[in-house]
Amino acid sequence: MASFLEQVGARLRQQRELKGYTGNEVAVICKISVSMLFLVERGAHKPPFSFYEDVCRAIGVTMEDVLAGFKWTYIPPTQGKGDKAA
Repeated sequence: MASFLEQVGARLRQQRELKGYTGNEVAVICKISVSMLFLVERGAHKPPFSFYEDVCRAIGVTMEDVLAGFKWTYIPPTQGKGDKAA
């Protein structure tokens, strides 16, 4: 199964292609390297959230569009060593 980053990257690429943008066009609009865009689309790099927002804005979609259909599960943080239960 693909990692979360790989899934998000694939959805980002899918949305970009559906909107008719090439990687080069998005890279120029966002002032990023095309290699960085492709690393993110492959799930090989974890950029800040603002990166995703910028790419989404450039191609005319929202993060909701990219994340549509994902199933979320909340996993509460575990207590570290020495933490006392409340």
